[in-house]
Amino acid sequence: MLKVAVIGTGTMGGEHVAAWRSVERARVTAVLGRNKSKAEALAAACGAAAYDAFEAMVESAEFDAVDICLPTHLHREYAAIAAAAGKHVICEKPIALDAEDANAMLAACREHRVRLLIGHDLRFCPEYRQARELVRSGKLGRVGTIRMSRRSRFPEGAGAWYADASKSGGVIADLLIHDIDWLRWTFGEAERVTALRVEGSEGAPLEYALLAIRMRSGAIAQLEGSWAHTEFSSSFELSGTGGMLVEHMADSAPLRLSARSGPGEPQPVAVPDMSLARNSYELELAHMTDCLLDGTEPIVSATDAVKALEIARAAVESARTGRPVALAREEESR
Repeated sequence: MLKVAVIGTGTMGGEHVAAWRSVERARVTAVLGRNKSKAEALAAACGAAAYDAFEAMVESAEFDAVDICLPTHLHREYAAIAAAAGKHVICEKPIALDAEDANAMLAACREHRVRLLIGHDLRFCPEYRQARELVRSGKLGRVGTIRMSRRSRFPEGAGAWYADASKSGGVIADLLIHDIDWLRWTFGEAERVTALRVEGSEGAPLEYALLAIRMRSGAIAQLEGSWAHTEFSSSFELSGTGGMLVEHMADSAPLRLSARSGPGEPQPVAVPDMSLARNSYELELAHMTDCLLDGTEPIVSATDAVKALEIARAAVESARTGRPVALAREEESR
């Protein structure tokens, strides 16, 4: 049985506590938060103890791993503290604000011989997993164009930390990191990024970004990220020489595949039923539990998380300068 301490009592802390309750091989034993009453409420929901100081939690609680659900600018600090205490680290995306912080987290976990697992939950969403399988199987032929969209209202957080890019990374690093990670997982490495971004004025928070990413495969990906809408929605379109795959979360059958069977109109192709009782957080945390208990390799490596962050940071730089930003090849960075 994996014993887990959840750090953070905001939206993601609540989501993770609820998800952990469905993981058979894990149990939340401690919840840590600055707001003691919120920590106590979350702890009561899962039969855990509540704390407002990490030191006190280490002294009196029994746990094997910490689940960091804190604002992004605190990830490095608490990952280092947890690693030094000999605890495995589970951390929400993005791994950190920049590559320096991310690599410091990797180094701290290596030094103390604990594992670092990053929560890119889109890899566990049924529609996105099925889409990747269809791409990798060759059903779409050679994919040339990729369009992905992720839109929501401006997120709320204690102290309005999402509105401070020095704490959240902004809409690109915080929201579009989902699609960036899935894009790289499915299609391989990116070559260069061009981005545009709109930011709101004080008192009227909104942020919107468009990214054009040239993949090394030759495909062009267009990513839309928005904190300027009134409700959440996501969608994607993948077009290849063999057909087109379309997903929209609002549809009753969200994943649709049309095959190009010759010069005529594309023909619909049946897609397996994607209904699944467990949500992506439950699947993700169950997988991480298996990795920690059984020593297996994670679907998302810490290096994957760093590479997704590097693409996001390149997009932020492109939006700032108005110029395309090239991604360094691994052989060039040695």
